[in-house]
Amino acid sequence: MTQNPYQQPPRQATGGPPPQPYVPAQRGYPADPYYPAQKRPAWPTVIGIISLCWAGLFGSMTLLSIVTRALGAGRAQHQQFSSGMPDWYWNYQGLSNLFAILLYAVLAVGGILLIKRRRAGRSLHVAFIVMSVLAVISSGFLIVTMMQHMQMPPHAPPGSQRMFKAVMAGSLIIGMLIFTAYPLFLTVWFTRPKVNQHVRTWPK
Repeated sequence: MTQNPYQQPPRQATGGPPPQPYVPAQRGYPADPYYPAQKRPAWPTVIGIISLCWAGLFGSMTLLSIVTRALGAGRAQHQQFSSGMPDWYWNYQGLSNLFAILLYAVLAVGGILLIKRRRAGRSLHVAFIVMSVLAVISSGFLIVTMMQHMQMPPHAPPGSQRMFKAVMAGSLIIGMLIFTAYPLFLTVWFTRPKVNQHVRTWPK
């Protein structure tokens, strides 16, 4: 049979990309029969590593402060300034330090679970945010109490106590800004609907 030279070849269907082969979805994504497996976002690993670094830095500083005070470094100077402190202040300060250690332990475990993409990682970060608010209130209360009861040396200049209080107030503000920077970021990040939707696909 002779082919008609004027007959046009059949036209291929257009209007979209060629069909993709089905690839099972990666962990953290629901199976989608119409699209290939999507690339996992990197934010859980990034935030998890930042959490580990943050917990390691501030946790080490807290431990160093506890060990230094236990060994008696600078005890004479410290007793000179804190001789007028009430008795409950020292017990409250010790409990505050233990709470800080627990705070950074929660953040470190949350960072590890976030890297492993476990839903408990987000829960521990939320717990860290709440505990950070309590830690800020506790630290502020301790510093204000210290400023009210501290005793300056007898030979100190007349305006030294007022200057010292101004320096302590400035240090308190700067310290609170640094301390609350990461919890504020986590609060904004974990309230995003897209992030929460992605976390719900993780295993417990």
